[in-house]
Parts: sequence; structure tokens; C-alpha cells
Amino acid sequence: MKILTRVVFAFALGIFVQFSYAQEPVKAHNTESLKKEAFNLYQQRKYDEALKLAQRILQIKEKEFGSQHLEYASALADLATIELASGKMKSGEKTMRQAISIYESKTDLTKEKALELAEIFELIGFMKYRNEKPKDAVAEYRHALELKEKYTGTESIETSNTLWHLGNMYLAAGDYQSSFVFYERVVKIRSNEMASFGFDEVNDAVKRYECVAGKSKNQPQASALIRLTEEKIDKFFGQNVKHGGILNGIAINLVKPPNRSYGKSAKPWGTVEVQITIEETGRVIFACARSGYEPFYLASEEAALKSTFSPTWVDGKRVKVSGIIIYNFAP
Repeated sequence: MKILTRVVFAFALGIFVQFSYAQEPVKAHNTESLKKEAFNLYQQRKYDEALKLAQRILQIKEKEFGSQHLEYASALADLATIELASGKMKSGEKTMRQAISIYESKTDLTKEKALELAEIFELIGFMKYRNEKPKDAVAEYRHALELKEKYTGTESIETSNTLWHLGNMYLAAGDYQSSFVFYERVVKIRSNEMASFGFDEVNDAVKRYECVAGKSKNQPQASALIRLTEEKIDKFFGQNVKHGGILNGIAINLVKPPNRSYGKSAKPWGTVEVQITIEETGRVIFACARSGYEPFYLASEEAALKSTFSPTWVDGKRVKVSGIIIYNFAP
């Protein structure tokens, strides 16, 4: 529970800031000072004190606007965020659902309010995912995706961020075909909006896309987009990921997957190719088993991520290197 609380706190922090400081001024009751005080307590993780202030703000909002106004819904979202951060999951979700019902009752949501609602869905989805309820998490993120596509467009940066989360969740679940679909959209958006993303964000999207393309048998379909995006990356960022081929022979420490028993039905041998990216210091930052005997995929990826390599220099500068590690599993 402590680990989950810390993770939810970190994610929810952005939500609380957005809701707390994006409100319209209140005429009869100026709640700005109360919100700032609650936020400071929240940052200090003094949740009990922050909750009391959030509840007081909620009462003021209800008196000023009524219990069906969006100002009241935003105050509910603030309260729920603190509840979630303090570990009160059931209470927090219940409060979030109450806020959602108010947002969804409005037929004239502005873009700003629609994005607030999308953030609420994503926060609930994040909570569900951390509680090992991936199907419920995906459903919440899909609600957020629908809102972002409607209010910001299917090719927007906001939409891209939600597509990215969905791609990651499907990848973790082993649904490579669904993950491929979402990552493809992410790559297309980020390749056209490079000024809004950093090198690592665009490059990571391409590598994950390439990974799931191989696992879902969509490599021929994906190859043209991968090549085009890599060319754009080189041109826009002036950074280059050197392709090093098979990298087994240049490892400082090539960690081998552990010997494991896979049961009588699984052959304890085979070959696995793992695509890796090595950062400038020689540390492996990305690993994707993309061909070979599937029961060994996870063990091979874990071993690759623990391996280290000598830094690669090009024109006097250290560069990232992309290549392949081959693991042979013998009986």
C-alpha cells in the first residue's frame, strides 16, 4: 500500500495543480488562499489537514454554485485526489465518480473542462492499473481517449499521450496486436510534432513500435514508417542512433538468462534475438525479444537490460547504439 500511495501521489499531483489553479474567481467566497494552503499541505503529505481544507472548499463551492455546477465538480476532483494520495482508494474513487457524473451531465463542455474530465478518467485508470486490474484500467483510459479525440482531435499531442499509455498497457498484457495499433498512431503524431517532444520520447516510441511490430508479425507493414521516422529524427534532432548489428562480442558484461524449468511441454532449448538500445554510457535502456522461442522472451529481455557495453564514439562524441543480442538456450 505504501508503494501504491507514493505512485498515486506522484501522478495525482499534476491533477490537483490543474484543478486547484484553473478555477474561475469566486465572488462571495474567495477560496484561492484555502486552495493554496491545501496544496501546500498536500505537497508535504499532510493529508488529514489537506482533506479538511478540501472539504471546506467543497462546502463553499456548493453554497456558491450548487451541487451540479462544474465548479463543484472540480472541487470534488481535488478532494478525491487527496483521498487517493492518502490511500483511501474506495472513497477517492467514489468521489471521482461523483465528479464525473456532473461533468457528463453537461452538454456544453469547453475544451478545458473536457480535458479535466479526461484527466479524471486517467487517474482512475492509473489507480486500477496499479491495483492489478488492467481491463478496468484500459476502459478508463479509453474514456479519456474518446474525450481527447473529440475535443483536441485525433492527431493532437493530448491524444498521443493517452494512446501511449494504452499502448504500454497492452504491451505489458502481451496483446501485441492492440499495442501495435496504438503505438503506430503515437509514432505518426510524434514524428509530425517533433518540436513538442524530445529526442528520447520520439525515439522510444519508434523502438516500442518496432518491437511490437515484430511480435505481432506486422514488421513489413511497419518498416516504411519506422525508416521515415528515423530519418526525421536524425534531421530534426541532429542525433543519431548507430546501428551496430549483432552486439554479443562487444559487451563488457553480457548477462545470460537464468536456467529455468518450463515444464515437460516446453522444449528447454532454442534461440532468441533481443533488440536493444545502448545509451551513451554503455547501459542498456531498451530491450525487446523479437524473434525466436517465445517462452524465453521475458528472461532474455531481463538479462539484456542488466548487460553493459563499452561506450561507442562517433566523430568524437558518444552515441546511442541499436543492435541485436542473440541468446542460445541449450538443453
